[in-house]
Amino acid sequence: MKKRSFIKIIAIFLCCCLSTGILVFAEDISQAAANDKIAANLSVKLSSQSNDESFFVYVYFNNDASEVLSTMKLEHADLYATYTQAQSSEILRSENNSESVAVLQELSTNDFATLQEAIETKRQLYSKYYLEQTTATLAKYCTAKSVQYVSSYAPMAIVSVTASELKEMALDPTITKLSLFENKQASVSGLANGNLTSRANV
Repeated sequence: MKKRSFIKIIAIFLCCCLSTGILVFAEDISQAAANDKIAANLSVKLSSQSNDESFFVYVYFNNDASEVLSTMKLEHADLYATYTQAQSSEILRSENNSESVAVLQELSTNDFATLQEAIETKRQLYSKYYLEQTTATLAKYCTAKSVQYVSSYAPMAIVSVTASELKEMALDPTITKLSLFENKQASVSGLANGNLTSRANV
């Protein structure tokens, strides 16, 4: 009986050690992934920063907005059909090329107006999606006052955070990259006032 009890105790001990090892390994992987999100310029800043000192950072989010087109298809079926038809005929894909000008000129006034409406509707839906997703994620880590700028047409924001807050943000799977705000061409207040804007891909 004593031998069996001893073997059982050893087995339980080994299981506990194995479980602990797995948890530590998983935590190491998670931390390594978080560290990969932090840009080199931000890593340098963190090395000389106290945990409670604030600084400005760019925060980039997961760009998976596939549900936007699903919403457009559901709520704006006609415009969605116009948009997808234009995409398939390369009108939108070549929008910035000189060749596209001739293609667009061949459209009737009504067709052109409808296409423009479809593009604008898509942009508005993306803007709403990015704003909702970005603010929801940021609310978990910082106050509204700390949010200096949120792009309307791209999954990006500029926030004021402490080193400890930033390390927590790096662990969030919806955040893909963090880098130090070093824009010498425009101040953060300038961004907030719309002096620099991001545009959705059409």
